[in-house]
Amino acid sequence: MKIAIDFDGVCTDLSFVHEQKANEYDYLYSPFSISISKPRKGILELVSVFGLFADLSIITSRPVEDESYIKDWLSKNNLLSFFQNVLCCGDVAKSGMMKQHGITLLIDDKPKHLVYLSDNLKGILWNKQTWIELAKEVFNFLIATSNATLKVKAELILSEVEYLTDLGSSQVFILNFADKTKLKLRVCLNNEVKQRVIKFLEIAMKNNYNHVSRLVAENGLAVLKLFIVGDLISTFNESERLTYISKAGSALAKLHSIKIDMS
Repeated sequence: MKIAIDFDGVCTDLSFVHEQKANEYDYLYSPFSISISKPRKGILELVSVFGLFADLSIITSRPVEDESYIKDWLSKNNLLSFFQNVLCCGDVAKSGMMKQHGITLLIDDKPKHLVYLSDNLKGILWNKQTWIELAKEVFNFLIATSNATLKVKAELILSEVEYLTDLGSSQVFILNFADKTKLKLRVCLNNEVKQRVIKFLEIAMKNNYNHVSRLVAENGLAVLKLFIVGDLISTFNESERLTYISKAGSALAKLHSIKIDMS
């Protein structure tokens, strides 16, 4: 699957232009506007998640000459590695560029670029939704296609997505697949948190610690791992709870006995 993402207003944050009541088209006319733009909140999380499912490209109405400026901006903001192509349309319609490159879905902040898409080309408007709300819309699109799969496990067909949160700062999605496989997708707060999670999973696997999940894939801030199904302790009676609390204590003791070569 191939997904295209608009540059101005989707990768970048144009809210300050609107707040200053400046003419957006005058602002976007100059390549200089690229270098001073800030990333839109949630764009890193968004490409981290959907880079697991699709090949991502930038599609923008900017002229071809702006391609190098856009790539410089993406590189500066640690986003370039997520995209296979930067496609500057110029006077060509975005729908035409999508057809040319076999792109199925366009995420854009301007309705005018979406209303002219044909039946085989779909678009999702990123207006004022949070990235999580937008992600739910994209997941619904993936499921509706009936053949959305992970890039690392093409045999798994996505059938349902549940959005969860925990007491930490990470956002969590539970992915259900047609063969009953369940995976947990955690979007970490930053790269430092992600590296700690991955290191923990690696150490647990190296030491055959089977109480901990196994890493399936990672991309950007996203960590995808097996989902361990369990029951809430509150669903058990008092005597059963004592048994499970004892087992949990033993599991934690074993975990803390694992010797590692780092702090």
